[in-house]
Amino acid sequence: MRATTAKKDQTFTTPSGATRLVTCIECITPTGKSIPPLFITKGTVFPKSILPGYEQLVEGFKFYLARTDNAFATQATGHEWLRKVFLPYSKPPDIEGRMPWRILILDGHASHKGQRFFELCYFNKVVPIWLPPHSSHLLQPLDLVTFGVLKQSFHDKLYRHMSQGVLKIRFQLFFKIYEEARAPAITERNCRHGFRPAGIVPLNIAVVLKAAAPSNNDDNNSLPRNPLQLVQPEHASKSGREIALLLQQFHRDGKTWELGKLAQEVGQRLDAAEARDHTRQATLNRVETQLEVYRQPAPDTRRAAPSPNSQFLSYRAAARARGVLRSSPPSSPITCEADTIGGVHYDVPLF
Repeated sequence: MRATTAKKDQTFTTPSGATRLVTCIECITPTGKSIPPLFITKGTVFPKSILPGYEQLVEGFKFYLARTDNAFATQATGHEWLRKVFLPYSKPPDIEGRMPWRILILDGHASHKGQRFFELCYFNKVVPIWLPPHSSHLLQPLDLVTFGVLKQSFHDKLYRHMSQGVLKIRFQLFFKIYEEARAPAITERNCRHGFRPAGIVPLNIAVVLKAAAPSNNDDNNSLPRNPLQLVQPEHASKSGREIALLLQQFHRDGKTWELGKLAQEVGQRLDAAEARDHTRQATLNRVETQLEVYRQPAPDTRRAAPSPNSQFLSYRAAARARGVLRSSPPSSPITCEADTIGGVHYDVPLF
């Protein structure tokens, strides 16, 4: 982390190894709303010293805390986030005495999967939809709009504190900075605009296909009127650069004879290089053929990872086949209202 003060000759740089990892889980809706974030820290206990005081936070800001061995989300963390954060804060009003279904769009992280996760979704009328692999840059609303604004806002707030002489960002200050950065980033407008380019709300498949299509600028079939423009001296080797500069100079000066001689020399060198490549390729093919005699084919043990969407549908079908109704959850209660500690600001811990 590096921040520059008003004085150009004064900078602050954090040494390597002096940072701590914190994972944050955010969830937004296409109607412009968001639920409290979840912060995941490294450790086994929550010291009270990491929590900010109520006077440090704006009234109404709420967040949750969880801890893991490496500050990354796990299946247990994902299950508790669904149970204590998503379900209570996204609960829709009943329609004719019945709770409507909800849709939860997720990426393919392992923390959003598992039998317990499927069970909790099924008995609370939540339909989880997992995005295809390597598609979050096209389909993830948070990645498309919200996180970019949040990242820039967080950096601006952080640099402002560091430029004022705050060289060590403790957890209490981190929560305050994140709160200040989150307010202008996760807004109703940004939440709504995140779903539009993803083609989710309103539903528009053409938007995604257009974004995934290759750009017209990538078409290299059209050649310039002057073939010498194809030569890029700054990207060529030393000898190639010299040849390219000579070609361009001769072309400008109209030296046809010198240009022809140089082109002949270039052609001879290219023919010699091509002949050497053919010889090396023939040698390589001969060695590969000899190795095939001693090489035993290894059994192909690779298996495609099952889609979590199909796994959830299989669980739902199996539950219906067993006669398990959504209105009759297991013996231990599944849903849980959000726990509060001392007021309106934070709930700690998740588990």
